[in-house]
Amino acid sequence: MQSLQLRNESLVEIATFLVRRWSERENITVEFSDKIETKTRLKENRVILTPIEKRMGDNFQKYRQFRTSLWYEAMRIKFCKKILSNDHAFGFILNTMETRRVEQLGRKLWKGMDEEIIFNYAYMFMSRPQLHTVYGKARIVEAFYQYFMFGAFKGEIQASHFERIKKASEFAKKIVDESIERRYDTEWLEKTMNCWNFIRNNIVDTDNGEWFWSISDDGIANRNEDKAGFWKCPYHNSRMCLEVMARQ
Repeated sequence: MQSLQLRNESLVEIATFLVRRWSERENITVEFSDKIETKTRLKENRVILTPIEKRMGDNFQKYRQFRTSLWYEAMRIKFCKKILSNDHAFGFILNTMETRRVEQLGRKLWKGMDEEIIFNYAYMFMSRPQLHTVYGKARIVEAFYQYFMFGAFKGEIQASHFERIKKASEFAKKIVDESIERRYDTEWLEKTMNCWNFIRNNIVDTDNGEWFWSISDDGIANRNEDKAGFWKCPYHNSRMCLEVMARQ
């Protein structure tokens, strides 16, 4: 027990040095907790890590996972404006997209992490639950995470759900790519997702296709104006299609 405590104390020193070096923030503290998953609390300048003994594989494989997960948290500190709670679907999805964004940005700075990231992906996938053990909307959210991050599922999922998840994953990747290309941050990603959720839930005509012309302050769709009027059809819709083609 004493040797384990000594090892954890040494790992905290190593982790503190690495996270400060990677994030370029000298006020970050690191601690271990067996009660919660690895996470960063930005406002507290604190990284909380899952104990190394809870990871899979032999001691060296556990250390590689520990080191890579620490690198991800350092990249969150460096590139994220906020980290939402994973307890809600929206926060979990946004954090998933942010993981991919900070990973791509971080790899440009730390090219030596490429092999470690690939190695870590295998253990990340192994640690995810089988989809048949997750119920309700949580199964869809978990399936999105697995497909977005790994391009595969653990277990089976309905064909109709698969198409929805595939489209959502492709859409999310395009948003992440655009945020990197245009140097947008977490707040832009959050606003973009909120904007699309509002459009999908309030403006898209799911019965007859296209979008309603507008929506009132109290949430009532404008059914009096043309869906594709003189300006919207030849100008806005055409411009949107050209923009989509340019980004393919």
